Amino acid sequence: MEIVACVIGVADVTARASSKIWRLCELWKDAPQDVFHLRDELDRSSRFFEALKTGMQQQSLPASSSSSPSQTVMVDLTSLLNRGHGTVSALQALFDELLIVKTDAEKGSSSEKLVAVELGKRRRIGWLKRFHRIKRLRNSLRQTTDQIGLYLSLLNV
Repeated sequence: MEIVACVIGVADVTARASSKIWRLCELWKDAPQDVFHLRDELDRSSRFFEALKTGMQQQSLPASSSSSPSQTVMVDLTSLLNRGHGTVSALQALFDELLIVKTDAEKGSSSEKLVAVELGKRRRIGWLKRFHRIKRLRNSLRQTTDQIGLYLSLLNV
């Protein structure tokens, strides 16, 4: 009986380990595509937040309505907008760590130039190390964007 339990335990551990290895291989294989999806998502989010910020600055609310529900919504919307900008900045920093390198602009020059590089083996390992943090930040960005959408619907925009 003990032998059967031991065999079942070993089989369970082996199945879980092979499942994790399979997932790691999938993450490795999909890393280049995921990185470029992240780049596109960052670009879209940055444009969305900038357009929203510009629209909010152009909208003029009378000073007498400072306690109105729409003013409260605008304050909350501004807070969400700032949170979204922070999340985009954090994701952009991680993206830059993975794909941007500094090089000399010209030989003998002290200025530097940023250059995008391909996702080689070392950079894929960097992606895998940062994967959970990036995933958490992307989820936070989606939640913030969803909340902004709800607030915009409250304002009938």
